[in-house]
Amino acid sequence: VMTLTGLDAISALSSVATTMDGVGTELNVVGPASNFSSVNVPGKIILSFLMWFGRLELITGLVLFFPSTYKV
Repeated sequence: VMTLTGLDAISALSSVATTMDGVGTELNVVGPASNFSSVNVPGKIILSFLMWFGRLELITGLVLFFPSTYKV
C-alpha cells in the first residue's frame, strides 16, 4: 500500500517496519539522514495507523472505540 503512495519498495518496507515495531531501520527516502517529511499525507495517515496498531494492539482500539465494551 505504501508503494501506491509514491515510495519505492525499500522505503515503503522500511517505513512500515519502523512504524510498526519501532526498530529504527529506515532506508532510502526515510533514511538516517532524512525523516518522514517526504512522505505524502495519505502515507503519513497509513503509517500513523500502523504505528498505533503495532504498539497498542487491536484490543485497545476496540475498547477505545466501542463504549459497550467498558459499560458497567
